[in-house]
This record gives sequence, C-alpha cells and structure tokens, in this order.
Amino acid sequence: MIEILLEKLKAEMKIKPEKVALSLENFIREYTEKLEREGAILGLSGGIDSAVIAALCARSLGPEKTLALIMPEKDSKKEHTKDALNFARELNIKAKLDDITPYLEELGVYKLFPLDKILSSGKLKGALVRKAYHFYERKTGKLPFLESLSGFKDKEYNSYLAKGNA
Repeated sequence: MIEILLEKLKAEMKIKPEKVALSLENFIREYTEKLEREGAILGLSGGIDSAVIAALCARSLGPEKTLALIMPEKDSKKEHTKDALNFARELNIKAKLDDITPYLEELGVYKLFPLDKILSSGKLKGALVRKAYHFYERKTGKLPFLESLSGFKDKEYNSYLAKGNA
C-alpha cells in the first residue's frame, strides 16, 4: 500500500527526486572539498528535515565522515530522540547524544518571562541550539560542515536553489 502511494506521489511531483538528491549530494561533496573539511557534523532532531540532510551527507561523504549531534532538551519528545538515534544507526553514521537541558537552564531559558519578552524573543531555542553547535566546535576542536548546520545559507547555494535546480 505504501509503495503504491509513494509511486503515485512521485508521478505527481514536478521534480525528479533522484536527480535533485544526486545534485545535492554532488554539491555537498564539492563544497566540503572547497571548504577543506574532512566531513560533516550536523544536528539530527528526529524530524524529516535533519534526516534528509543526514542521508545526503552520508551518501555523498560516506557514513564514516558524517557525525550527527542529537541534542534533546527537557521539552523534547522522547520519541524524536529515539527516531534520531535509530536513523543514525540505520545510516551507519556516528551519533553523539547530548542533553542540552543544563545549558539551557544555565541561560535561563526555562524561567518565566513576562509575555512581551517571550513574544519579542523570536526563535530563542533555535539560536541557543546554534550556540550549542559552536560550543561543541570549541570544546572538541572539530570544525563542522558549516552549511549543513546553518541550513545552507551560502550565496552560491541560494543562487543554485533560486535557479530552479531543486
């Protein structure tokens, strides 16, 4: 049943998923070389977006050159952490599990704020997760594949997407 549904969805898509995946894998491989990186370090949340990035990195660079940081916090659903660990295992990539609750507590994230402060804080947790990535880099001395961590916010990549390649 699922196979039939997948085939139907593929037929209705205006893109060729295999072609797009291959193109993205080539981009990741070439850009990793250009940045003189040994591999990729990425956040794996248990959701679809990070799973796609993990799969693309593992396929383009090799599972031995892909490290997944799984960083749950006290508000994270346990099933998402399990999904992330299982997917890392399925991809045969290394995974480092680090509960970031203590770091977030130290920063005061869980304290009650007046409503106007909460509304103006924007994507506070996202910013703190990015800080955790940088903390990990400083702590380990390992340089992450920056584009996989920041969502490919590179001009060259954005122009690649803007040209309708994906």
